[in-house]
Order: sequence, then C-alpha cells, then structure tokens
Amino acid sequence: MVSSLLEEQVSELYQKSVEIKSIVRIPGVRTKIAVSSRKPEIDPVSICVGLAGLKIKPVSRELRGERVDLIRWDDDDVKFLCNSLKPIEPNRIIVDKTNRIMECIVSDEDFPLVLGKNGSNVKLVSKLIGWKIKVFPRWQYDKDKKSSFEQLSKLGINNEILLESMFSSGLKTIDDVDKVDLDFLKNIPGFNEEIARSIKEKLLV
Repeated sequence: MVSSLLEEQVSELYQKSVEIKSIVRIPGVRTKIAVSSRKPEIDPVSICVGLAGLKIKPVSRELRGERVDLIRWDDDDVKFLCNSLKPIEPNRIIVDKTNRIMECIVSDEDFPLVLGKNGSNVKLVSKLIGWKIKVFPRWQYDKDKKSSFEQLSKLGINNEILLESMFSSGLKTIDDVDKVDLDFLKNIPGFNEEIARSIKEKLLV
C-alpha cells in the first residue's frame, strides 16, 4: 500500500530511474522507505520527498499523519545504518559480523532521538537493515569500556590498542573470551597465534 501511494506521487518510480528497495512500518507510528537511484546524478531521497515535501506529504496524509522517513539505500550495511540515522551522526559503530549486531554509540542528547518513542525508531532501523542494532549513549559506552578493559587486563593484556581490538570484536568480559576459540582470537586485529594462545592458557589457570 505504501509503495503504491508513493508511486502515485513520484514519476521516477514508474520510469525505473528510482527504486524502492525496502519498506518497514509500525502502523500509526512511523514508516521508513529505503530508495536507490539507477542514475548517479539523481538523489533518490530528494526526488521522493519533493520540493518542500510536496510528494511525501500526500503519502503521510493518506497514512493519517504517520511519519514517513525516506532513506538512501546502500549495499554497505554500515553506510546504510548511517543514512538511516541522519541527520544524527553516530560517534562510533561497532560491528559484530558473526552475530549480525551493530552497536551504535551516539551523543547523550541524541540518544532518545535515535531510540524514538518506545524504541520505535531503532526497531524500524533494525528491520530495514536486517541487523540487530543496539544503541548506547556516550556516557554508558565509556563506562562499559572502562569496566571491560579492567576485566580483560587480568588476562595479561595491558596494551590499550589490543584491549580496544578485543572490545570492538565483542569480547567485553573474561567469560566472552572463554567462549570463543583460538582461531577467533588470533584473527582479532593486532593479535597473532602467540598472543591468542597466551590468553587461552591464562583461562586455564
């Protein structure tokens, strides 16, 4: 239904120069539409929104005032996430490819905006991208990171760069490290087999 409503307003969708890649919705609350362009010179978001919202406002009215967000699609999931959060710029994004989780750290003041009412915004972003998105305010991220470094340093890792690599790879506690195998550890940026084995040996003590 949402797709048909937008196609009525945007001729470029009929002409196939602009394409709807995906639509996610919480009825009565919010809709997100990812769009892409087949021509580099065409901005698909601007085309679908229209001058001063001329094209998207009728769609919103048909949905009884539901908020409709247009997002530029990207095949790079991290860039797609950034596009989905605009105009908010994340401080940092941590990617866990194994579990398809992205942790997004934003400023304290932006945190409630990224979550949305009852978490609706981040839920829709997760569905749109196809990853689990976890959002943290900067203060909480800094606190968790400090606590994690204190724990992980007990494994004999005192190099902050290596601790950062472990943290960014999803290893935040000693229990997390115990659950992964040697291959996972040695493939962490900055690690090698010697470092990985040393850590595993510490866990056996």
